Amino acid sequence: MMTEKDTAVTDPVDSVAAGQGDARVAAVDESPAVGGVEAEGDGDRASDETPNAEAARYRRRLRETEAERDALTERLARLQRAEAERLAAGVLVDGGDLWRDGADIAEVLDENGDVDPDRVAALATKVAAQHPHWQRRAQAAAPASEVTAAGTITDAEAQPRSWRELLSSTAGA
Repeated sequence: MMTEKDTAVTDPVDSVAAGQGDARVAAVDESPAVGGVEAEGDGDRASDETPNAEAARYRRRLRETEAERDALTERLARLQRAEAERLAAGVLVDGGDLWRDGADIAEVLDENGDVDPDRVAALATKVAAQHPHWQRRAQAAAPASEVTAAGTITDAEAQPRSWRELLSSTAGA
């Protein structure tokens, strides 16, 4: 004959959900773990542990692993988006504009899940065609570091000259 005690929820995780208290969960959480890994050489513990406690321990490890996986997936997505934005910055003023029309990261990934520069360039060109004001403009003039009063710096002018040559060329003028 089964008593009320026999039919009670014996799983520590389920007992909390059923409102039977946290004492059982606390007892399961006191497992001797070293660096997050269960101690392998504890033969007495394996024989003392109930199947429900062992199952609760595995469920807890599963939840921790799933949380870590989700965090790593989110981090990878952020890195992929940043790389796509960096590549799109060659066409667009702001690489983040790549996503403003609802584009998804999957559109710029290759079959291996890597960011494909050609797909990013094609998407950035498409976005720039739809929004010309987002497009990076060519410079109106060469940077000042490349220009002299006489025009652009050439290789001949870049050669070092002696003081004698400089003074003799200005003295004759």
